[in-house]
Amino acid sequence: MKSIAHRFGRRARAGFGRQRRGAIAVTFAMSILPIILCCGLAIDYASWNEARAAVNRAANSAAMNAVKIAYSAQNEGSLSYAAQGQTAGQKWFTAQLGTTSLGLSTTSAQVAITYVSTMTATVTYSGSVTSIFGGIASVLSYPLNLTVTTTMATTPYVEIQVLIDNSSSMLIGATQTDMLNVEMVTMCSTQGGNADPNNGTVDFAGYMCSYNGYTATSCPITTPSSAYPVTTITPNTTFLTAGGGPSCQYWPGAVANSDGTWPTGGAPCAFACHSDNTGQGHDPYGLVRASSTPITLRLDAVKTAINSLISLMSASNNSNLNNLSIGIWDFNTAIEQDYPTTGAEAGSNWTAAQTAVGGNLTGIQPSLTTGSNPDTDFNLAMNYLANHLTSSGSGGSALTPSKMLFIVTDGMLSSPEAGIASGAFSASECTLMKNKGYTVFVIYTPYYSLPHISWNVDAAPLTQPLTNSTVSQALQACASSPSNYLSATDQTSLTAALKTFLTIALTVPAYYSN
Repeated sequence: MKSIAHRFGRRARAGFGRQRRGAIAVTFAMSILPIILCCGLAIDYASWNEARAAVNRAANSAAMNAVKIAYSAQNEGSLSYAAQGQTAGQKWFTAQLGTTSLGLSTTSAQVAITYVSTMTATVTYSGSVTSIFGGIASVLSYPLNLTVTTTMATTPYVEIQVLIDNSSSMLIGATQTDMLNVEMVTMCSTQGGNADPNNGTVDFAGYMCSYNGYTATSCPITTPSSAYPVTTITPNTTFLTAGGGPSCQYWPGAVANSDGTWPTGGAPCAFACHSDNTGQGHDPYGLVRASSTPITLRLDAVKTAINSLISLMSASNNSNLNNLSIGIWDFNTAIEQDYPTTGAEAGSNWTAAQTAVGGNLTGIQPSLTTGSNPDTDFNLAMNYLANHLTSSGSGGSALTPSKMLFIVTDGMLSSPEAGIASGAFSASECTLMKNKGYTVFVIYTPYYSLPHISWNVDAAPLTQPLTNSTVSQALQACASSPSNYLSATDQTSLTAALKTFLTIALTVPAYYSN
């Protein structure tokens, strides 16, 4: 019996073992399918994620290329700029994906171009990624939808600060003819009052009989003339010898010499500098302005050109964004803000700005002092601007305008002794504004060859060749780049130079945003 029971027990245990092994097999068979499905889904997700990254890169590149092409076409005046941008974006998208093995259902995208104040390209991808293992769960593909937008600022915000030299050295005639006309008007002027002309204190026609140790041969006395002036000036004639120049009378009410004779004008003055202690306007500037037809001076030509610049800015300004603004300053021994007058550093009231600049007899006037002509303090002007103006920005918004500085000057420092030219500006002063992010533009207004040697001008440094003078070299170094420097003499060339600078200033590198 014991043997039978023993054998039965062994058989029972063996049966139970076979049942356990069978259960494990069944359990494994039931679990393997979910495991394979999970692994497949993980692989599918990785493939989908890789495809999405590739599509995103292609869409970004396509949007960037589309907005560039559309902007370029629109800038050239093409009415089909949107279509050109769309075509370029679609081709770029397809080219970027290439012959991909990512399982994408399509390698094309929709591209839309819009333009209001900025050029915007929107790339939309709608497609799917083929499932690798999803078929197990009847999932044949996974949707992939993506939208990318890129904006290009085609209307940058730009602030232009204009610094105008209004010192006495900018009062040369605007043209060669104007210079001769200034000489004609001023050759009989008496700058300093109606003192006895023989005592060496009175200046005839811009030539002092005795000044700073320099004494002429004589101050000729002749019979008074009925007209004022009466003698035509011959160019390149020397007026430094005794008897040279026209016969001149004083202004009405002046006293003749004790012998009843009147002085003869000496070297005429091509500069309408102001140095009338009496305030009666008998100095060159007063005589030029009192002419029946006021003579145009270099400063007048500059002001007319600046007003043309303001007109161009007004026309270029986007009225919806008001993206352009201007600040106007003049400098001599001091610096003064002419526009705006509200304490702001720039504004866009174009009419008010032009009124502030003014014409020959209005707006910005030359620096006029009595007794001696003022210095031209470029160092003071640049330091003041650097301390009072805020730094330049990216140009992307009204709060971060890209900033420019336009300087119009003859580049000459002057000594206190009657405005004798003493040297060139220091280009290092311009670094102050460059360090604040400003792009510096310089218009150099060189002197013409002077018709005659004038008492208040050391002609040598003023008539050096343009490319070799220390003045032009300093001002070229002041500009931010060679293309930001031009020389101009008359109103036409000054206007053209400012227009060129404005074109450069408004071509601010575009920025992109996604």
